[in-house]
Amino acid sequence: TLEDAAETLLATTGADRRLLVPLVRAALENWAAHGGPSALTGPIARGDTATVARQRVAVAERTPELLELFDVMCRATSALAARRS
Repeated sequence: TLEDAAETLLATTGADRRLLVPLVRAALENWAAHGGPSALTGPIARGDTATVARQRVAVAERTPELLELFDVMCRATSALAARRS
């Protein structure tokens, strides 16, 4: 479901879905190697709220039907990142 949402959003740029494959593989491998909160990367893990806000605007503009999923995933990722502390 998450990969399909990413593919839907990426399609609005005209880019090929195969661009997502290395990202998905890296996320899975990082989770396999480290598990849980230690596997997190990206703007939420870094506390980069400005980037997350820009991403949210892009989702809202390009695929508003995915905004609820984006918000839920951000909240869940923030909670997971908080467990690192």
